[in-house]
Amino acid sequence: MFSSDGKTLLSGSKDTIVRFWNAHTGASLKEFKLHENNLTSVAFSSTGRTALTGSFTGTVRLWDIERETPLKQFIGHTGIVSSLAFNPNEKTVLTGSHDKTARLWDIETGKQLQEFRGHTAPILSIKFSPDGKTILTGAADKTARLWNVETGNQLKELIGHTGLVLSVAFNPKEKTALTGSTDKTARLWDLETGKPLHVFSADNGWVNSIAFSPDGRTALIGFLEGIVWIIDVKTGKLLKEFIRNTGSILSVAFNLDGNMIAAGSAGGIITLWKRSGTTDAWTRTRVESAEELFSEKGLL
Repeated sequence: MFSSDGKTLLSGSKDTIVRFWNAHTGASLKEFKLHENNLTSVAFSSTGRTALTGSFTGTVRLWDIERETPLKQFIGHTGIVSSLAFNPNEKTVLTGSHDKTARLWDIETGKQLQEFRGHTAPILSIKFSPDGKTILTGAADKTARLWNVETGNQLKELIGHTGLVLSVAFNPKEKTALTGSTDKTARLWDLETGKPLHVFSADNGWVNSIAFSPDGRTALIGFLEGIVWIIDVKTGKLLKEFIRNTGSILSVAFNLDGNMIAAGSAGGIITLWKRSGTTDAWTRTRVESAEELFSEKGLL
């Protein structure tokens, strides 16, 4: 994921190492080992000074990035920690786990403030809404659920996927959300009604990751078969397709101004694309030294 200023990219992998990259040059800035067991998730704070990490053991830690030291440990989950998120207010963090719960924690004290129960299978993805008042969870029970942060009450259950819900994302500008699933679809939802607005479907394998652009007009969809789409949220039109020769896309992200996107793959490669000015021409930048992995196909 990108830091809030768009200058740094944060990545974590099963080798238990968190790495920091210069998002513009692809140069490695620093790396450090954080857990005894495999990392399963990482998240940046908006300031870029702290990071959250989760592991297979259920451990969640808050880190001082500059000093490379742990600041807090959040204890409570009894399963793999699959997803992490900072509240936009930077006062609380959210964790999702295979123990079927999502939990809200106080950053200052490390105390658990809320527990969100209702899913009947492991939670695989979590997100805060832009105002931090609601959260969205996606799970292996084929549903996504909208929750009130303060009360812990479930507000909506988004039903329609026929496979595990692997990824969720809030639109930063409208009351809509995207979900991605092993049923090979991404779905756009109206959060006020709980009804689907668009279904994005292709024979590209599971939808592993999704992300809205900062203006909410476009979104990224990352597929198991190594394909990344840019879609028009309002019309549902496919705008651009990046085709990967090998390896699954595990994560996708826009930077703060929407002019750079990143995709992380199962092969340990992070690939960046930069948009040229106001045009829709994207230039690829390879972060790690590797063979030529991507070909691009513009569909505008």
